[in-house]
Amino acid sequence: MYFTLARAGAQAIRKVYDMGWRPQQQYMTYVAAFIKSTFEPAGLDKSTGVMSLAYVKDTAQSTWDKDAETIEFKEFMKKYVPNEDVTSGIAVGGYLSAQAIEYVLRQAGDNLTRENVLRQATSLKNVRFKMMLPGLTLNNSSTNYSPYSKFQLLRFNGKEMEQIGEIMSGK
Repeated sequence: MYFTLARAGAQAIRKVYDMGWRPQQQYMTYVAAFIKSTFEPAGLDKSTGVMSLAYVKDTAQSTWDKDAETIEFKEFMKKYVPNEDVTSGIAVGGYLSAQAIEYVLRQAGDNLTRENVLRQATSLKNVRFKMMLPGLTLNNSSTNYSPYSKFQLLRFNGKEMEQIGEIMSGK
């Protein structure tokens, strides 16, 4: 299991492979399981078979080339941050975070007190933002701040991440 960010994840995958170790299963934390930032630097052949839970679309995958949300995301990035790599998982994460902030502020309306903003931020019910994988939504409460409770299990096939089974619940 790789509990790491992209650069260290790529180094770990490469090292495991170069040592001759071929574990039956390898799991990468979802924050690092991106083709361009981790699997390409590690080596696509060395990364084949790595699995991860995911909740966002990886823009490096041809699977999403004709997807309306991905096209909109890439246009947004080209317009507002043209020097940023659109295949970066960090860019997609920032895009999702910005949508979440906008959503919470809109829900809060003119009542921007700490209490109301926190109430809005901790009462997400089946909310979906652009660039989330199909079928996934955000839900939380005042006693459980984590909005991510469902994920897709994916496996890297040497070219792209492919879905394994149905949506998984993390709770």
